[in-house]
Amino acid sequence: MLPFLLLNIVVSALVMLGILYWWDARSPQPEAVISSAEVPITAVDPGVVELAPTLPPTETPLPATATPTPAPTFHTVQAGESLSAIADQYGVSMQEIMDANGLLNENFIQAGQDLLIPIGGVVVQPAEEVADAAATATPVGAPPTPIPTVPLGDGEAELVVSTFNGIGVIEAENILIVNNGDRSVDIVGWQVRDTNNTIYTFGQGATLFGGGAGIQLFSGIGEDTTTQRYWGQTTSVWQSGEIVQIYDAEGTLQITATVP
Repeated sequence: MLPFLLLNIVVSALVMLGILYWWDARSPQPEAVISSAEVPITAVDPGVVELAPTLPPTETPLPATATPTPAPTFHTVQAGESLSAIADQYGVSMQEIMDANGLLNENFIQAGQDLLIPIGGVVVQPAEEVADAAATATPVGAPPTPIPTVPLGDGEAELVVSTFNGIGVIEAENILIVNNGDRSVDIVGWQVRDTNNTIYTFGQGATLFGGGAGIQLFSGIGEDTTTQRYWGQTTSVWQSGEIVQIYDAEGTLQITATVP
């Protein structure tokens, strides 16, 4: 009976395994469930970049700024310098320097004289003043003609106002008083007067040596030297057509000249 029982057990086991295998084959496989939380991803072309629209920039107007006025350029004449060399140094013409300083002769400059250099076309006098003075101005090339005055006395002294420089520009305006004789003249106490009776008095050390030596009298403010004196005015003294009067220390009129 024992072999029969063992065979029955084996057969029952095989039958049971066959049933389980068959049942397992018939059961449907669970499908994958997509979570509702997942969001479909849209493919993006890597070569395309979408940019947010931009508004055109708003232009902010710049505040108006005044054009600075260039400061005038001056050159102090050194011994042995010529007007042509000075003109070449600053890249301007001799005629421009002569016009800016009221020079009538290119050869008549002296050591220590300050010249206004018209770099960039500096206007020496306003156009209106030039037009008004055209009728009375002395022709270019002709020296100012002094009005006959009281003689200086015995000797070889010959004092004249030879040059008018920078008329109308207080920083450059000056007159040049020269002694064309061969006798020195001490002009301490002499006075220069304009038509408004504005007076300048020469102080110590003012001497006009002969041979064309001279003294420049500037209308503006500066430091006096042996060849340059400063009136100390803040506005121009001279105008075209005005009469320059120079009196000696005793009050005698010695020199008169007309501003060109």
